[in-house]
Amino acid sequence: MTEEHLPEHLFNLGQYNYKYAFATFPSVKLYRYSDSDEWRNHLLFGDMINIIDTEITNERVRVRCRNNAGWVKVSDIQKDRVLEMNFIDGGEGDGCHIITPDEKNILIDAGNSANMNHYLFWRFDLYRKEKIQQAFSAVVTRNDRNYFGGFKHIFNNKELPFDNLYFNGFLAKKGNGESFEFVADQHKLSDRIKTEGTSLIKIFRNALDHNENLKFYPINNKTEFLNGYDSENIINDKKFNIRVLSPLADNSMRLNQAIRLKVSYGNAEILLGGESDKEDSREFIDYYSDNKKSKCLKADVISAGPLNKKLFDQGLIEAADSRVIIFSTGGDESDFNSVNDITEALGEKIKDLNVPVVTTDLAHAKAEFNKEKKKYIFDRLEKIKQVEDEMKSEDNQEKLKTFEAIKIKARKEIDSMITKYGMINLRTDGEKLVVARELDKPEKDTKWKIHSLEYSDSSKRFEIIK
Repeated sequence: MTEEHLPEHLFNLGQYNYKYAFATFPSVKLYRYSDSDEWRNHLLFGDMINIIDTEITNERVRVRCRNNAGWVKVSDIQKDRVLEMNFIDGGEGDGCHIITPDEKNILIDAGNSANMNHYLFWRFDLYRKEKIQQAFSAVVTRNDRNYFGGFKHIFNNKELPFDNLYFNGFLAKKGNGESFEFVADQHKLSDRIKTEGTSLIKIFRNALDHNENLKFYPINNKTEFLNGYDSENIINDKKFNIRVLSPLADNSMRLNQAIRLKVSYGNAEILLGGESDKEDSREFIDYYSDNKKSKCLKADVISAGPLNKKLFDQGLIEAADSRVIIFSTGGDESDFNSVNDITEALGEKIKDLNVPVVTTDLAHAKAEFNKEKKKYIFDRLEKIKQVEDEMKSEDNQEKLKTFEAIKIKARKEIDSMITKYGMINLRTDGEKLVVARELDKPEKDTKWKIHSLEYSDSSKRFEIIK
């Protein structure tokens, strides 16, 4: 009997004949066997699937994904990578990791904790100190430690190279940490980064110390696009661009305007709005309020910043007219205790649309969850300490390798626990889109809470299908 193999149009070839593909919309089951319904893992749209063997058995192929080996249906595999955006709980301010459809990496903020660094270790398996070859870009959207503080840990990580760092152009004046000035001149900017010592400049200098070719870019709406992501950029035969909506250049001397970005891929549009004071928000919305500019604020998904009533930007949420709203809980300063609290605050206009609201860590403010989480982490820290103590008196190289593997496994489990619960996953190919969060405990048929959307030719918008 002739063997049937996975057709070449369904997978990619990497180095050393390495074969890989991606999970189809909206999610895919990784089955334990080729002929059973028992599943080992639940993959999201766009998850990378490593193909172990192209031979087809019972319409399935042998693969590895999310650290598990198993079987997936041939019909659940696609060749093209999707746009991936992961919103990471970072405390008061969150961060977003963008993986473009051509596999470039961009970090938008990093919160004020080590959570984003834990996530990056877990995501890129950095435990063996192997440097990533392709450089990242970073965006610091605000002169606020709650947003840039987490970069301290990331820029200390020698395995993560950076080539571009974007910020709003404001730096504290010399000798006066309470007042700021706009710095666009590259020589002046370079001199200040090398010689001064404010919190933000220290982080910039740290980034430069570990990345000698790093370039700093003050940006505003007249910049139009991030480098390499302009209106002419095409990936997988679809437009992909990242537009800079603010700061507003005409208001460049007003302190600490936020960077807001709009990510577009195919028909999908995601607005990264985030926190701002009311004056900044009002000026921003007014600027884009006329008919020619108003479409700039329309988005299928909006990341609307922290759940803090002082910074709750209802005007921007209404202007975006989104199909899904993503919030950060704002750490310990959140004024909301449940999704119902949020929808009440959104007002009747948005409540009537029945728009799904998702948050990065609201579900995990529960005492019982945090108690289990802390025990899980503490147990693995104790395991690492125990292994390190044993390694001090061990000379056998094979045993030392085993001990090192145990340490790495424990560290991976810690980083996974810290980041994956509460993380919001957005995936889109420009025609289909999912927004998902992992459940605290898997249910019979799923490990995710998934909002699935498809682009409608009739409404010219993405519509929720479930």
